[in-house]
Amino acid sequence: MPRSEILIAGLLLVAGCSLLSPAYALLPELIGRWEWEESTGGFAGLRLTPDSTGYTIMLTFHTDGTFVWHRSDQGPLTGLYQLVRRNGTWHIRYRPADHRWMPEQRIDFAAPDTLRLHDRCEDCFSHRFHRVQ
Repeated sequence: MPRSEILIAGLLLVAGCSLLSPAYALLPELIGRWEWEESTGGFAGLRLTPDSTGYTIMLTFHTDGTFVWHRSDQGPLTGLYQLVRRNGTWHIRYRPADHRWMPEQRIDFAAPDTLRLHDRCEDCFSHRFHRVQ
């Protein structure tokens, strides 16, 4: 094999590996299990909590780029997630296995054990979770 072909093959291998880098390497503090505390926002400025709604939500992000969203009164929703950096902030895109639509969300951490996810839409909600594990 000529040297130029070896060089090209090596470059393609390195580029391919960087494209497939796991999401947890980008934002390791996101990985784990999170329990919903409250959601605020919407047109009417609502505040929703487990007590006011009658359900709980557990959200788990795995190192392999998969997530599980489980609302206690529904079956779990699973799929893939992708992290995107835009204008200095992290955003998460979901690809549920059942092809259901989920809004892209902006990520921030109020504390190491407090995750906030902000929907990107008109009359959006912000959701606060605390770390379970």
